Amino acid sequence: TRNSEVSGRTSANLIDLVAAVATGFAGAYGLARKDVSDVMPGVAIAISLVPPLAVVGITAQAGDFDGAYGAFQLFASNMLAMIVAGSILFTVYGYSREAHDSPTFIRKWAYGAVALATILIAIPLTVTTVDTVKAHEILESAQVVANEWVAGTDATVLRTDFDGDALVFVVEGRDDLPGSDLTKALGGEVPSGPWS
Repeated sequence: TRNSEVSGRTSANLIDLVAAVATGFAGAYGLARKDVSDVMPGVAIAISLVPPLAVVGITAQAGDFDGAYGAFQLFASNMLAMIVAGSILFTVYGYSREAHDSPTFIRKWAYGAVALATILIAIPLTVTTVDTVKAHEILESAQVVANEWVAGTDATVLRTDFDGDALVFVVEGRDDLPGSDLTKALGGEVPSGPWS
């Protein structure tokens, strides 16, 4: 069984992006202000970048390349969010003038690179978020159907979850389960899938 700390970092969503933006602001603030502890950038990196990158290695070594890809996606989105957040804060503090004075700075290339990276990260991140919302809706509908299925018995549906592509119900009770077909009941309430 996969550790919850690992599985929680194998798919990125918009909430992770918001958290990375916050740590990016915190890290940049620590660098921009001399009166703030130098620890802040390290904490930002430790929170947003190290865990997903470690999960990439753990899942890849275990042969779970889908999980490794998801963790790398989370790492890349977090890194980009921190770069963008840091750039915004450094601009507010006036560092953009120093960058423009540098002979190696080409504004359109810098903005273009950030925009391209943002698009490349935002598309799969949005898809993942939509898939997560859909999966949550399926689980809620399946839970309602399962509760109706065990009605009239002493059984209780403790949990409804996905195990890979399979929909799994954890039911507790002393009575025999109802004789009616749960699969048929699910077919009318939730989208088609491996359980149909």
